[in-house]
Amino acid sequence: MKTIFISVVFSLTAFSCNSNPTDENISQSTSSTLVGQWLWRQASGGLTGNQVITPSANTRIIISFLADGRYSESRNDTLLVSSNYTIQKGKTIYSTDSLDVIVFQNTDIEKRVIFSITKDSLNVADNYYDGYGFIYTKVNYRR
Repeated sequence: MKTIFISVVFSLTAFSCNSNPTDENISQSTSSTLVGQWLWRQASGGLTGNQVITPSANTRIIISFLADGRYSESRNDTLLVSSNYTIQKGKTIYSTDSLDVIVFQNTDIEKRVIFSITKDSLNVADNYYDGYGFIYTKVNYRR
């Protein structure tokens, strides 16, 4: 009886695991493209949805994603935030499908939904209605 119980528990555990390779591949592809340094260009959104914020002429805000899961944010070479991050599939306000979401650990930074990412541009957004969308360009990207 004990052997049957263990077999049933093992079978249920094995069948309940998510084995959708498409979801894993999308996150892995996003993860490898995300790695690098990104220069903040603009944020837009807010309560009315049309507020646009850009950095002042003498301000450079750089966010960095390392392959080992570390994240940092600096302003004019001064470290502001350091954290670990993961990319997960998640429910968002933007789609009925799960989207790639950057999840930060041990920090007050909210999750960010990845709208689009290419070799030289990153577009992420807060996952709430009066949040902001952020546009970044890759630092030292060579075409």
